[in-house]
Amino acid sequence: MTEPRAPAGEAVRCLYAESKIRAALARYCRGVNRLDFDLVASVFHPGARNEHGAYHGEPAHEGHETQKSSGVRYIDRFERRTGDDWLIARRLVVVEWRRELGIEALRAAGPDAPAGPP
Repeated sequence: MTEPRAPAGEAVRCLYAESKIRAALARYCRGVNRLDFDLVASVFHPGARNEHGAYHGEPAHEGHETQKSSGVRYIDRFERRTGDDWLIARRLVVVEWRRELGIEALRAAGPDAPAGPP
């Protein structure tokens, strides 16, 4: 017995949505790796919620004097509100490990510095 198939149009819409979500996640990762806070902010809807440890609020932007390096898992809710972009409406961050460094030390270390647990 074969599985029922989604109509071709629905399958294409799902693939397109998935490609937009993957692109948003790639922008987020690049922004974090490059300390480009504007790029990080571009993957969140205005008014999005970020549940990051004890912090519950809008996604943080630049101006931090220290940067935490963490091993985390993200549980994201993506929504398409306007246009074709799927952006994060809500993010829950589950922290596996953490260390804190000054932002200048991170910039000096560069993007290829190891970011593993201390």
